[in-house]
Amino acid sequence: MKFQTVTITSEDADIRLDRYFKRYHPEVAFGMIAKLVRKKDIKLNGKRADISTKLVEGDILSYPKLQEKELIASSIQHKDKDIELIKNSVIFMDENILVLNKPSGLAVQGGSKIKISVDDLAEHLKYDYEDKPKLVHRLDKETSGLLVLARKTSVAGDLSEVIKRKNFHKIYLALCLNTPKSASGKIDMPIEKTLDTKTNFEKVTATTKGKTAVTYYKVVDRAASKYSLIEAEIITGRTHQIRVHLSSIGCPIMGDDKYGIRSEISSGIRDKLYLHAYKLQFELRGKEYNFTADLPNYFADALDDFGLLIKE
Repeated sequence: MKFQTVTITSEDADIRLDRYFKRYHPEVAFGMIAKLVRKKDIKLNGKRADISTKLVEGDILSYPKLQEKELIASSIQHKDKDIELIKNSVIFMDENILVLNKPSGLAVQGGSKIKISVDDLAEHLKYDYEDKPKLVHRLDKETSGLLVLARKTSVAGDLSEVIKRKNFHKIYLALCLNTPKSASGKIDMPIEKTLDTKTNFEKVTATTKGKTAVTYYKVVDRAASKYSLIEAEIITGRTHQIRVHLSSIGCPIMGDDKYGIRSEISSGIRDKLYLHAYKLQFELRGKEYNFTADLPNYFADALDDFGLLIKE
């Protein structure tokens, strides 16, 4: 890949990196510029650039020397159905945040083999703001439910601090195979990422050498002893934490082919993970926020089929 280098003049000083490309390469999609930044193909003064960095006179900017048509062809062109999907997922918006009821199957952030993500589609959620909303926390691709985005960089910093201090209270609903021995309890079990030698993919496992992971659970309803609807609140936010923890007490989440038992899943269950970020409560900039996200249709239908109820 050939690169070109430019020196920032006083005329372009004090503008953001993304605005620079919009000024000099208007035909190139923002998504492509963001992708080049993520891949470290755009450098500022020899170091990895950030899309929001303000340029300074004398800065040395280096980026791939590609024809505009090549950039456009390789950038993601969002389909109307994907734009409609992300817009229809918005359940709340004010001057600080934007809240989604994320569909199962939609990745939060891009990566290998990820064609579309919330981060990509957030470009269509700017509304009256100049910049797209920013991710401050994550949900697994297969998990549905509440996802908060910050509408300003300063808000993202404040919200990240709320999460860091564990004042970001999340409650999930999980449809599980089997029922726990205790109607409620605490799962305090360290977990870590390991390489599954059979599949050559990363998998999270319970181990004494892992990071601290704490989950409180409560059985909301049960269908005999075969199925249960479990409410889970995580004190730590580790990758796949609820999935690993519930599986560890003999109650794998329905549709979880990574930590569950696919062969025992009812024929009426869709090929989805039955884990939903249901409630969220936090305080930000002196304002109290409380959200509840409706269950996806496939999840609600399964509860009806099994005669399970959400008892508040």
